[in-house]
Order: sequence, then C-alpha cells, then structure tokens
Amino acid sequence: MMIGHGRKLHCLAVSTAVSLLASAQAQPPEGLHTFDWAVIGDPGNVAYDGEFDLSSDFPEDRFSVGHGSVDYTYQMSKLEVTTGQWLDFVNRFATQSSNPISFLRGSSRGIVGSGPFGNYALNPHVDNAEQLPVEVTFVSSMMYANWLHNGTPDDINSLFHGAYQLDFEPGENPTLEQVPLEHEPDAKFWIPTLDEWIKAAHYDPDHDGPGEGGYWRYNTTSDTAPVTGLPGEGGTSAGLPNSPDEHDPDFVSPTEIPLGAYPETMSPWGLLDTSGGNQEWTAGLWPVLHQADNRLLGGSGPLVDGTDNDEISLGFRIFSHGNVGFVLAGNGLRLASPIPTPSAIMVFAFGIAVVHRSRAR
Repeated sequence: MMIGHGRKLHCLAVSTAVSLLASAQAQPPEGLHTFDWAVIGDPGNVAYDGEFDLSSDFPEDRFSVGHGSVDYTYQMSKLEVTTGQWLDFVNRFATQSSNPISFLRGSSRGIVGSGPFGNYALNPHVDNAEQLPVEVTFVSSMMYANWLHNGTPDDINSLFHGAYQLDFEPGENPTLEQVPLEHEPDAKFWIPTLDEWIKAAHYDPDHDGPGEGGYWRYNTTSDTAPVTGLPGEGGTSAGLPNSPDEHDPDFVSPTEIPLGAYPETMSPWGLLDTSGGNQEWTAGLWPVLHQADNRLLGGSGPLVDGTDNDEISLGFRIFSHGNVGFVLAGNGLRLASPIPTPSAIMVFAFGIAVVHRSRAR
C-alpha cells in the first residue's frame, strides 16, 4: 500500500513540476499576455512526404513537402494573438512621440484610434472586439516577441532585443539586412518556423494507429475539407465572403468572428483557428527567392473571397512585402515557446517527491 501510494506521489510530483516549470518559463508577468499552450511532442517525427498537383490553381502543397519534422518538444499558443492583447502592447508605446511607432497598431475591426500618436481603444460597435484576431507586420511580430521575452516592460528599447536582435534604432526604417532570419537560441517566445507550424497544424502522432504518426491533409484533424460557415453552421470561417450580398440582410463579416468560435474544429494538438481566423506568419522563407522579405503563411483566412475548400489543405500562401512592410503586409500571429528541459523537470520533481515522502512518513 505504501509503495503504491509513493508511486502516486511521485507521478503527481512530476506532473506538477512540468506544469509549474512550463508556466514559469513561458508566461510573461502580465495576465493579459498569458497564453493557453498546446505542447507539441513526438520529437523527431517524419516530415510530410505527400504529393502536390502542379495543374491545380493552388499547388501550394509544394511548400509543405519535406517539412514538418521537428526534433524537439515545444509549445504553440492555441489561439492567435488577440486584438485585446495587441491593443495593450500598442498603447504602451503609441504615445512615445520620440518614435513613429504607428506601424505597431496593426489592423483589426476591433481597434479604433485617433491617429499615429494617440491612444487606441476597442471598437464599441463590434461584439467581442477584444477576442478578434489581429493583423500585424512581420517586424512588429518580432517586436512583440521581444517585449514578451523581456517581461512586458514600458521601455521601448525592449522591443529591439531578446527573442530577435533587431539592428536598428527606434524611429528608423530597417533594411532587410537588419532583420534576422531566425530567433535567438534562448528565446522565450518566437514566430513559429515553417516546420513547427506544419507539425502543430497537421501532424498526428497516432494518425495511423497508436504510435504511428502521419499527416492529416486538412489542419482540422481530417482528410475531409471543413465546411465553411458561421459559428454553429460550419467548421471554419475560411472562404466566407468578406463583403455583404445586397440580398442578405443578416450578413456577418468574417472579420468580426472572435477567435475560438469553432471549438470543435482543431488541429491534432488542440490548436484552434488554424483554418479560419487570419493567415498566420511563419519564419519560413519562400524557397524560390529565399529572401527575408518573402515569408510563408500558414492556414487559410476569411479574407480570401471565394476560396475553394478543396484547396484549404497543407497550402501556404506567399506574401512578399518588400522592405519588411511597416504598414502593409498584415497577417495573424500565433506564438511558439520552449518547454522546460528534462533535467530541470527531474530536479524539480525530485524536490517535490522528497517533500511528499517526508510528509507521508
């Protein structure tokens, strides 16, 4: 009886250690900027080896073939960064007139403001404005990751180092050479790599049976395309028209559908809105040019009018934004984060287990 009880305590200790260490390492101090994480495991999984159809109008699977293998465990936020989270970030710096920081504002139906140096607010005419996905530039996404990495301070210099080393000063427009291709090794938050995004959206470690991993064609844990429709009527907002039909008095813009509105549609790891929401930045480079101003996007967003659901699959849409796009090239952002190392977990778990054994005695 005592041995069984001890094993239960040990398991509880390890489980508690993992949860506490993951929370301590990944969560910034501000409550608004905590995230619900999905742990992406099965390190060393196989890459996607599917085929793509060059005769298709959207032969975008070609950017996925050979990708999706990740040899470490990591975390991805279950939701994209919300308007409420981004608004708090912007308002920390929007009134600092020493820097033209207006490009940080991003775009969302949920944001209203008075100008480049004014405070911004949630749109009072939009329901659930704080929960809408935000569209932001790649550089401002790196700045947000830096800010979180540094603990969400009010110092504008915290936007330029941490997860990414941005080699330009506040008020300057960077050149492509000043924008890094990858995050720092010790980053606490970062824009997902192409492999990380594909794995989190499509790879299932039990796809072909227990322990037999493989890829679902759609990022909804299915080989069948999700049905486009409003929440409660379909499984994704991807493909919904973005402009009203004059004969449809009940039109709802997909840009006003909050994140998490399709709770039954998720990736194998529990990510929501990888189909729908906004198309999301990845750090993947367009292999044709392999330049920093051509990053690949994951998922399918509602802003693509008339999207054929048969093409909402492993595809990635190219968005070339030239001079790293301060104002243009807005897309959604989903964050990646590390988890504690096994050695740290075991040390922490051992300490908890000792305490439990002492109490048991």
